[in-house]
Amino acid sequence: MLLWSPGRHDQVACDFSSIISPHMFRTFFIPEIEQEGGWCEYGTYHLDGPAAMRNTLDTLLTIEQIDTIEWTPGENLAPTFSTQYIPAYQKIQVAGKRLFLLVEPHEIEPLLQVLSPKGLFLSTHVDSEEEADDLLRKVATWSATGSTFSMR
Repeated sequence: MLLWSPGRHDQVACDFSSIISPHMFRTFFIPEIEQEGGWCEYGTYHLDGPAAMRNTLDTLLTIEQIDTIEWTPGENLAPTFSTQYIPAYQKIQVAGKRLFLLVEPHEIEPLLQVLSPKGLFLSTHVDSEEEADDLLRKVATWSATGSTFSMR
């Protein structure tokens, strides 16, 4: 995932979670996720698609070894900035987990209007250094303006 951390980091995932029940996920996969997460100081969970989110998010938010949730909507589904996902993103942030999103540049401003910039990692792309500099300036302004979302 090319994430930096000040200590050992790993990504864990269970894409199979989208086709099994939440009970089966907790029974068969959580012990392994906790064990694997225990080997590193910073754990990121790759959450792939709405079905996986529906089946696992509440459980994942209780796992101490998971510091960050990386969300990917999946192929041919609503994009990262879709109002259907915003409550889940906010739930992740309220639970004290970091949130990693792969986004298109045009999705950044609306996301920063509804999410806290604290612990938020947005990975995007542009075509030139000039576009990157421009986007970074805009992000600084959007982040400083603040969101309407409170993490209480």
